[in-house]
Formats: sequence, C-alpha cells, structure tokens
Amino acid sequence: MDKRSFELPWGGRCTYAAWGSEDGLPVVLLHAQGCHAGWWAWAGPLIAEMGYLCIAPDFRGHGDSSSAAQYSFLAYAQDISQLTAGLGLESPHLIGHSMGGYVGLILSASRPDQVGSLIMADMKTSVEPDELEMSAQAATRPGKVFPDLASAVSGYRLMPPEHRVPPERLRLVAEQSFRPAEGGGVVGKFDRRALALEPLKPKELASDLKCRALVVRGGLSTVMEAEPARRLAEMAPQGSFEEMPGCYHHLILEEPETFARLVGEFIRGS
Repeated sequence: MDKRSFELPWGGRCTYAAWGSEDGLPVVLLHAQGCHAGWWAWAGPLIAEMGYLCIAPDFRGHGDSSSAAQYSFLAYAQDISQLTAGLGLESPHLIGHSMGGYVGLILSASRPDQVGSLIMADMKTSVEPDELEMSAQAATRPGKVFPDLASAVSGYRLMPPEHRVPPERLRLVAEQSFRPAEGGGVVGKFDRRALALEPLKPKELASDLKCRALVVRGGLSTVMEAEPARRLAEMAPQGSFEEMPGCYHHLILEEPETFARLVGEFIRGS
C-alpha cells in the first residue's frame, strides 16, 4: 500500500493512503488507537469504487506518521483538520473506527463547516477510572522487541481478541505494524505513550452535531454495547443507527464489503 506525506504546521509528518479519483467527493477514514491506515486497505477501495476519494491518514504516533510530544483526542482532530485543509478537501465525510470515530466526533462538533457527514463505527462511549489508570501505566512501558518480522507477525494479536478477520488479512495488517528497532530486531511502530486514554463525553458532543451522523455497531462487540450505541445515535439531532450482525469490534476487517455498503448508502443520502 503506497502512502503519501503531508507536513503538519507543528513540524510533524502525517502519512496517508489514498484510493479513488482525485475529483471524487472526499471521504476521510480514521483508524483506531494503536492501528494504522492499513486497516482501511479493504474497505477503503470499496468505498472509493462508489465515486469517492478516500484518504486514510496515520494519526500522530501511529503507522508511519511522526511521533509527537503530546497525544490527545483534540490533537488528533487538529491534525486531521489541518490535513484536509492542506489537501483542499472541502466538507469531507468522516468515517472513524473505534478511537477514530471519537476523533471524528470531536472534529465534527467543533468545526461543523468542515464536515459533510460523520460515521462512528464501534467506538467506546465511556471509560472507567480503573481503565484510565491501566492505560496510563501501559503508556510508560516500552514495546516488546522481536528478533525479526516473522516472529513479530506471529505474535500479533488484536484487542479485544474476539474477531472473524481472515488470517491473510490479519497478516498483512500485522506486517505494516512494525519497524526496525535500534540495536536489531523489530518493534511496533505505535508510540506507546499514546496509549493513555482520556475521559470521554460522546453524548455531549453528539448533541452539538450539525451534520448527519451514523453509529455502526458490530452485533457481537464487547466494546460498544447495543443500548449505549442506540442512545448515542438518538442524541445526535440527525443521528441513525445500524448494526452488523455476526461482527465483533474489528468490523472493518471482518466484513469490509458489508461496511462499505452501509456507509456508502448513508453518504449518498447526505
């Protein structure tokens, strides 16, 4: 998967993948925490085939983008805003998976003039205090160094672990998740300092939305439960809800065809 690079005002580099025609309506695909643009390598081209220009950036500290001194949901949203403005993407449709959905929600609520519509796919709606503490501790621990890429890929695991991702698809995602480590071996590209979570306020943000919004939940997900997902959709003035039966949290890898169809139909209705 080829990537392009964009220099952000703070000096960092934002890398991104692109699919579709340059004159297509813009769609920005936002990945989950600890992931990268390669997670969209299946759904992205399918959405692009419907006539859209799909841009999938790596968040700061993720994938091949630069690491940073600061990580926050707001900082991610600001980076995406600067990227879309710099690329000349007018009122892009935002599609975010997990943390990417929350980043899209922040951007959509704070800068409604910059967003065509918002799709939030299986994201957390709340974080317990003990989870915040655990994530803060995890952010201080170094990543594991593997002797080579093959062993790193063999040890790659999704979180949460329940999924229906085909093995070959999972292998390709894993291969893009590591880089050479200083002193030999390979280590994850993800900057673990970005593991630290923040309190979430999705309902308050959703009520401020001016654009159409869609909440998509994996029917078997343990990350986004059904009732909180429905309530979030109801909080958005123009919100709606869809479920993908038989899918877990990693729905964009499990059934990219179904996901692309759902979001394509939604965007066409905008």
